[in-house]
Amino acid sequence: MIEKIKNWSIKKNINAIVFGNSCCIQGDLSEELKTLVTHTNYTLNIVDSPRQANFLFIHGTINPLLLNVLINIYEDMSDFKIVVAFGNCAANGGAFNGYNTLTGVEKYIKVDYYLTGCPVAPNAIGHFVSNLDELILNKRKEL
Repeated sequence: MIEKIKNWSIKKNINAIVFGNSCCIQGDLSEELKTLVTHTNYTLNIVDSPRQANFLFIHGTINPLLLNVLINIYEDMSDFKIVVAFGNCAANGGAFNGYNTLTGVEKYIKVDYYLTGCPVAPNAIGHFVSNLDELILNKRKEL
């Protein structure tokens, strides 16, 4: 019974921690994603502690100093976690590809979903939201 409640809670509550250093996530996540998630059976909560989070949205370029913080956040999250690279900068370094920019966070942590674009297109966010059930179900099967 407790396992059923836990599975239901994980499936219906997106407790997200947002990590990054660019402006694209501020408008895109707070407006588009929250609006689309509202029209589903999910609840999106932005949390401060990695221990409370089951989703990690990474945005912006990652440099060597931020990498250690990102890895610590990732490791502090529960076993059930879904990582989303939000935007081209998180996915591949974007326009800021330089000596102090790491290209692609998937080299350091497992990324489950990529939302590419600069900025991320609303239809890409809609596609992500429409695939949430499948994404969560596949992640549960991995555990």
